[in-house]
Amino acid sequence: MFVMQYLQQVLIRVIDLYELLIVARCILSFFPINTDGLIVRFVYSITEFVLAPIRAWIDKTPIGPSKIMLDFSPFLAIMILEFAIAFVRVL
Repeated sequence: MFVMQYLQQVLIRVIDLYELLIVARCILSFFPINTDGLIVRFVYSITEFVLAPIRAWIDKTPIGPSKIMLDFSPFLAIMILEFAIAFVRVL
């Protein structure tokens, strides 16, 4: 039983870390930075694995009179990951 609880906590921490990487990617997207850096490339490559299918599934949404495009895929990805955490806690 102890091993199962340990694995459950490890999985929850991994999902939490992945959520932080998604938030970091969102923050990085606001700044004009060089995407050739090692850390930036790492964050983009790790998070693109989840964000690309979601982005293909939903369109960017234009808002306001100037039709600013918003990408809701990070928000949706974090919601899905939170549901995954809730599911892991139930197990």
